[in-house]
Amino acid sequence: MLKNKTHNVIALFLITIIFSSCSNYDNGYKTDSEKPSYMKIAKEKYHTNINYLFAPDSLHIICYKTEKKSINNPTPQHRFFIYDLKNEKINFEDKGRSDNIKWINNNQIRVLTRPGIISVDPKKNIKLLGYIYDINQKKKLPLSKPGNIKLK
Repeated sequence: MLKNKTHNVIALFLITIIFSSCSNYDNGYKTDSEKPSYMKIAKEKYHTNINYLFAPDSLHIICYKTEKKSINNPTPQHRFFIYDLKNEKINFEDKGRSDNIKWINNNQIRVLTRPGIISVDPKKNIKLLGYIYDINQKKKLPLSKPGNIKLK
């Protein structure tokens, strides 16, 4: 008799936990007003299908959206911004045709782009391939120096 009551209590406890965790799940926030400011801004700018990449030190976040690839749009455009979580402001914003956006370190991101028409001059191609954005310097830097480019 005691075993049945114990099993019933445990089962009831587990069911309660499962239902309560399912009913409150909406990215952990019940209303839009409870969401962090970067999420509100991203939703305002990009509406849906938003992705987030935290910096290694979690002081900044990249909020980005990439258009869907289709027959009419084989190289979709991306839009993104870097948000300073401590000061609650956008540090940088850009858009373009990109394959990859990622953090290099706490203060720099690398953005690789689809260049389109490539020149025979490797010095001109550096800017076409992408850039590094430095948050501290607030400027775009080249991916590499012209002398270091090796063509295959």
